[in-house]
Amino acid sequence: MSEPTACAKCRQPFDRQPRYKSSPFCRACVDRCFDTEIADHWCEIDRHFNDRA
Repeated sequence: MSEPTACAKCRQPFDRQPRYKSSPFCRACVDRCFDTEIADHWCEIDRHFNDRA
């Protein structure tokens, strides 16, 4: 399986946005997801990290 070259959420290339650890998402998308105050927020980033726990 090859390494992703762009964020799975916003599709920005990783040479523009730094990748968040070994996830398929950029740091900006992960920060927006983790910083949200919406109580029922659930996105592909949440699913990715909750599936791995």
